[in-house]
Amino acid sequence: MVAPVNWDAIVIGGGASGLIAAATLAKARQKVLLLEARAVFGGTSETPASGETISLSGLDPALALDQHVIEELKLSLRYAKRDLPLVALRPEGHHIVVGRDAFRTARNLGWFSARDAQAWPRFRREVWALARAMRKVWWPQGIAPIAVPEHDAIEAMKYAGALAWLGRWFESDALKAALAFDATEDGAAVNAPPSALILLWRLAQEMSGLQAAQSIIDDGNGGLAGATLRAALAAGAELRNGAVVTKILVRDGRASGVRLDSGETIEAHLVLSSLSRSVTRALAPTGAFGLSRSEVARAPSIGTARILLSFDREPRFGDSVPAAARFVVADRVDSLISARDAALAGQIPDELVFDAVPVTPRAPTAQHALLLRIRPVPLAPSGGWDAARAVLAARAVSALGTFDRSLKSAVVALRIATPEDLAREYGKGSSAATVERLLQPAGARIATPLDNLLLCGSDAEPVSEVAGRAARLAARRAIALAGAARKGVVR
Repeated sequence: MVAPVNWDAIVIGGGASGLIAAATLAKARQKVLLLEARAVFGGTSETPASGETISLSGLDPALALDQHVIEELKLSLRYAKRDLPLVALRPEGHHIVVGRDAFRTARNLGWFSARDAQAWPRFRREVWALARAMRKVWWPQGIAPIAVPEHDAIEAMKYAGALAWLGRWFESDALKAALAFDATEDGAAVNAPPSALILLWRLAQEMSGLQAAQSIIDDGNGGLAGATLRAALAAGAELRNGAVVTKILVRDGRASGVRLDSGETIEAHLVLSSLSRSVTRALAPTGAFGLSRSEVARAPSIGTARILLSFDREPRFGDSVPAAARFVVADRVDSLISARDAALAGQIPDELVFDAVPVTPRAPTAQHALLLRIRPVPLAPSGGWDAARAVLAARAVSALGTFDRSLKSAVVALRIATPEDLAREYGKGSSAATVERLLQPAGARIATPLDNLLLCGSDAEPVSEVAGRAARLAARRAIALAGAARKGVVR
């Protein structure tokens, strides 16, 4: 069955990025249909062994949301915590606390290294300024190419790993390991490029008006998922759940609609995909995208797992640390390197590397909860995830027990989302970050080789985080294409 072309645009995927794109299009009076395969819009969920579905939507700290998206769509976001300090948990009990106050942080670092204490205020001042200078590349208002600022430090970072770059500033192994955790996004190796640029990208972001902040969005009103869903509905976008797209249709070399698993064909002038580039490619006709050798070479074989731990009491990591913080477990620089080596070999690392943030409990008997983001882990561990789940959970709980010895007995619920689980939600095959992608013009990141098909998800960002910038820019590009088509201009 073939329907007439009665949609200006179809958006594939109803996560936050897809909803932002649909809302932006609908506000510009485009007739938009958003298609979501799952029963729910706006975020991820995972299914534990019991079979019940536990939503993990909105639990991740927000670190890169586009302020223009928040303002233009009037997203109703409330922050449970505006600015999470970073706490590097240490076995001896004297934890590293990195907060907003540079001089207070320096005093804490003095326990580990007098040199690092002296270097921290200058690092904070100079590197944060460098990160802000890069915002014109990473926070574009349009899709036109923007020149990378000419700066010796930026040029050097193109060829540096995060550890080598941090080593120019600091000597403490513990501090370097804690800071370098943020450079492991997209499967990056901390001792190789582009991890130094990833770390600079991270420091350039802003949340709740604060540079380099990580914020917890209040989940009581649906969090980011609820806010973007309300924005899309208010703008007039039509949303359909349970709609599994199996093929992107092409006519005359241009995307012309989609086919669903039900056999229904829906035609549109433009298609925007919030799925990963590789999943979007798989939906297109064979050969429509092509596949470069570099894309094959950088396809990641490692990923991230999430564990939601619920407790009947608050974790006790020490009197000197704030209860609401981002706790990083990365004991040594070698911990980051050995964990990646193990994951690449298909093994759950003996020494896990992860961060943990306090979130709203999702178990009826729980009073407190932590969300753990463990990376790297193998995408496909030896023996499969059915066996590896228990190993991952045991090692994660054991690692936290190093800092709170009775914490294991306080656990009342545990939920795991493996890379397989997350792949079903986000779209399998997320692209690894590269120097080229981090410095690539926004127009090139949202474009595909197929005319009238644009990417609007995290794969179109410099780093695979939900920022909303790619969604905003892809929607604006789609609006411009629609206007050109009405005037008889063909791209």
